[in-house]
Amino acid sequence: MNKGREDLASEDSLSEASKLVSNLGTRIRYQVYYLEKCGSTQDVARELAEKGAQEGIVVVAEEQENGRGRLGRRWFSGRGGLWFTVVLKPQPDALGLLSLGVGVAVGRVLRGLGLSAGLKWPNDVLVDRRKAGGILVEGFTVPGDGIVALVGVGLNVNNELPPGLAEVSVALREVVGARLSRLQLFLKLLREIDNVYLQLIEGRGEVILEEWRRLSVTLGKTVKIITADGEYIGVAVDVGSLGELYIDIGDGIRAFYAGDVVHVR
Repeated sequence: MNKGREDLASEDSLSEASKLVSNLGTRIRYQVYYLEKCGSTQDVARELAEKGAQEGIVVVAEEQENGRGRLGRRWFSGRGGLWFTVVLKPQPDALGLLSLGVGVAVGRVLRGLGLSAGLKWPNDVLVDRRKAGGILVEGFTVPGDGIVALVGVGLNVNNELPPGLAEVSVALREVVGARLSRLQLFLKLLREIDNVYLQLIEGRGEVILEEWRRLSVTLGKTVKIITADGEYIGVAVDVGSLGELYIDIGDGIRAFYAGDVVHVR
């Protein structure tokens, strides 16, 4: 086990996070709202934001009963995983790349542990070609408080996966061969989210895009994208400044801002 993994092999606890986030030296002033169990950290974070919670509130739960991913799909989130939502208040020009930026943050942390992490458009985190996590960014406006972005991260760490998901999903402990400290992983993720957020609000989105391209497992692949107005097959060629995916569908290159992507080859 390399040094990067050794510091994640200690006590598996999240309850101490609220005492440690102030020592991260981040621009975001994190405050951890710890829960044993909740329906969804996204829903709890939204309630707090609607009541005026400041930027940097992080809702983290040991277990979600109704965790969700994109398009309202259920996300199995039992004990042993890492499930949290960060409340951010970005400027509009930083919102479009927030999902890809957080993917880059997660990729940085996992690659730093020696894991073969990759990013699948728009929001999946893969390890050894299986889904290890996902990102869900939901934006809305609070009267008098402007734009609020709920940045949800779900990561399979030490949790057991439901039957039937083992072929397409993976928990990090399976890859590493040992249980990981979710506390240390959580703190590393918060630090990297702060780093990419700072890049975005400083207008350095192209730096984030370049890093996302390097981590991408989608670009250069023949893909099928399923959208509200139909299905398209082509080669994924690039991502744009709003996080859109450009696909060469044969008679030209088209931009897709939402959709489900399946890698054909």
